Amino acid sequence: KKKYFFPSPEIAINTVSDFIDSCFEKDLVPVLLSEPLGNSQELVKLLGERGYKITVHDSIFKNIELYKSFGITFPKYKKLKKDTDLDSRVLVIPPEQRKKARFAKMENAVFVGISELAVVPETVKSSLGVEYAFPFSIRAGYDEMIKLVELVRPKEVLLTGSTNVEFAADL
Repeated sequence: KKKYFFPSPEIAINTVSDFIDSCFEKDLVPVLLSEPLGNSQELVKLLGERGYKITVHDSIFKNIELYKSFGITFPKYKKLKKDTDLDSRVLVIPPEQRKKARFAKMENAVFVGISELAVVPETVKSSLGVEYAFPFSIRAGYDEMIKLVELVRPKEVLLTGSTNVEFAADL
């Protein structure tokens, strides 16, 4: 069974930032494929705080608005519209949008999968049809879950999923 160890948020966002910078140096539009709830909001927030101008798909925009209703701030983002100029902007869209005509015909775009599953990059590359994939997760990794159980010291731990026997043995 695979154990998932995610890079720290700082390492993950540094990797994504380096990728974005390399795209901008070549006058390319970095298109980040990320789930519309959770990872996308974290990406938009962290990248916006680093000064990147972000454009997001409508589904991601709606979820950002939900986050904002709870007081979370998001700098430098706007909703994608038909006439949006993407020059020097980072585009964040859900993975299922990758093959839509609007995005498929973008000539100066570089598509990258941003997902916790990218700890095995080839899986994400082939499933999303992208050249690049970087691990990024808002979930705890295997090692972090072990540390959490050790810290909290619960009387009982209930497990579900495909690695529950292995996880129990590691505890």
